Amino acid sequence: MRKFIFKCFGFSAAIFLSISNLGLANDTFAAMLDNNTMKVIGPDGTVQNWYFHPDGTFSSLENVTGSWTMEGDILCTLYGERTKPGCFSLPTGKAIGDTWNQVVGSGKTLKVIIVKGRQAR
Repeated sequence: MRKFIFKCFGFSAAIFLSISNLGLANDTFAAMLDNNTMKVIGPDGTVQNWYFHPDGTFSSLENVTGSWTMEGDILCTLYGERTKPGCFSLPTGKAIGDTWNQVVGSGKTLKVIIVKGRQAR
């Protein structure tokens, strides 16, 4: 099930910026990192709740865990059996409550919402 959900989204994980540089990182990612939730809605309506942690790891309600890195505005994630991170450009200027459409490496468009706190479904 895990593989199916993430293949559907074309979303994967690993970001290229050390945690010590997060103060200079993308402000949208900083809002997601601050104990908040990145809610991702796929083209088929499937919802995932992603939690990014300051130690360079992430988790989700769907029991997927992995690592992230950030370089500039490029967020990368690595999880599961993948050997190569999936990366995409994250917009700037987004804060809690904001919603936007995010095109990922597979070419699919996802709806992303930053939700205050660690949200369940």
